[in-house]
Parts: sequence; C-alpha cells; structure tokens
Amino acid sequence: MPRHPEPLEARLNRFIEPNEDGCWIWTGATKRGAPMLKIAGERRCVRPLIYEMHHGGRPQSGMVDHPRIQMRCGVEGCVKPTHMAVATDEDRLLTQLKQEAYLRGLTRAQVNPRCRFMTTPAYIEAEARRQLDARLAAQTPLTSEAQAILDQIQRRPGARDLSHE
Repeated sequence: MPRHPEPLEARLNRFIEPNEDGCWIWTGATKRGAPMLKIAGERRCVRPLIYEMHHGGRPQSGMVDHPRIQMRCGVEGCVKPTHMAVATDEDRLLTQLKQEAYLRGLTRAQVNPRCRFMTTPAYIEAEARRQLDARLAAQTPLTSEAQAILDQIQRRPGARDLSHE
C-alpha cells in the first residue's frame, strides 16, 4: 500500500511554535533568515505558502514576479499570517531610492563637510519621495489635454523637440 504524504498544513504546523509575544516562530530550516520547507524535492519559502493558505491567494504585484512579504512585528522567524504585509512595488522602490540617496549624500559629505545634511533621515526621506514621485509621473500617460498642448508647443517654428528629453 503506498504511503500517503502528510498534508502541507500539518507539515507546516510541526515547525511552528507560538511565543509569548503572539508570534508564530518557525523552527525548521531557514535560508538567509527566510523560513524554508522542502516540498516535492524543492526548497520553498514558507511565508508565501502560509499567506496563500490564510488569505485565499498568492500576493499579487504588477511589477515583480514574487512580491516580498514583510512581517509587521519585525521578528525574523515569525510566520503568523496576521503579522504579514505585502510590500508594494512603490515600497520596494522607495527603499531602494533611500539607499541611493544616502550613499550619494555620504559621498558628497566626504568631499564637502557642509553637505552632511544630505545624510540626515529627513533629507533622505524627502529626496527618495521626490524621486519616487518623478518616476511614477514619468510612467503615467499624458492626458489628452496635456498631449494637445505638448503637440502645439512642438509645432511652433524653432521649438525644441521635447519628446527625446
């Protein structure tokens, strides 16, 4: 008689231990801090599996194949579904822009000490948000009115071609 595999939910529950803070701590294998489980010979991240089981579907994103699940509690080993939040594409881009703004500010501050303000959290946040807004605006198609105005400007004699800038 063939052996029936243990249901996925039961396998997951074997590696979950609740703690006093209300988190579900993963006691199984991890890879760079991410809870992992071998399924059909393949190592899979546990959080998307648990998210799918408790939220009725996989996290979706328009820009990335595998949206990152963040834990609201901040506990690295936590896998509790109510602590999960899906990082939006804008969140991920904003984090990247903050890192870039900090590194730019750090480089400028090393050359000119008067640029130390460029490494402050307030400046980094404002600069990253400004860049995020500019990138999102560049992806937004022009309204028909704005396109008509742009077309009129470009038809004037001696007008620069703005479509390539």
